[in-house]
Amino acid sequence: MDTKKLPKVANINVLPNTDANQKEIVSSDEENTQHNKNDTKKVAKTFSCKKCNYTSFNSYNYKKHLATDKHKDSKKLPKVANLFLCKCGKMYKYKSGLYKHKNTCTFNQSEPSVLEGDTNKELISYLIKENTEIKQILIEQNKNMLEMSKNVGNNNNNTNNNNFNLQFFLNNTCKDALNIMDFVSQLSLTLNDLEETSRLGFVEGITKIVMNGLNKLDKINRPLHCSDVKREVMYIKDN
Repeated sequence: MDTKKLPKVANINVLPNTDANQKEIVSSDEENTQHNKNDTKKVAKTFSCKKCNYTSFNSYNYKKHLATDKHKDSKKLPKVANLFLCKCGKMYKYKSGLYKHKNTCTFNQSEPSVLEGDTNKELISYLIKENTEIKQILIEQNKNMLEMSKNVGNNNNNTNNNNFNLQFFLNNTCKDALNIMDFVSQLSLTLNDLEETSRLGFVEGITKIVMNGLNKLDKINRPLHCSDVKREVMYIKDN
């Protein structure tokens, strides 16, 4: 009978399931795990202040921020987003929302609409205090009021070598000035204002409206005054 040669089978040594072999396998797994950990990049820790919309990767800078007057005195304000406005005064976060609204909007009035909503008023008040263009108006206003205060100081002997005592001047000459929130409430939006705000963006559009509102008021009736031109220290009537 013919027989075919079969290939040789390699000898396979099966290790017994001993504690020593088991430890060797476990040790190998631990080494692989440690190797994977070393390959993983460290994720930087983020320090965030939701109250001021402030973020830092440095704990020292974050603690320094918490000690600032801006953090202690600030209110939690909504983030300024790009808004899409309709001529009727309604605002939308997304362009698709504005497009959908325009299909059913029946606005056909020429009368100016008044700013409404506590959130909008609070946000506009914040923009007034922080905006550099508005501060520039106050600096120019300060120069004119300095001349006016000299006469008041001479009559009441409350100035020394013509120094500007703004607090005295505000309490007497500007006692009928508008409150900041009353000023914001009186701001009105025309169709042109809405179109400009839509084109320029919320912050620049509102800034332009506020500046126009300030220019319409007499200097002594304005709710904001600059007491120190170099340091840009402002007095804001808010009571």
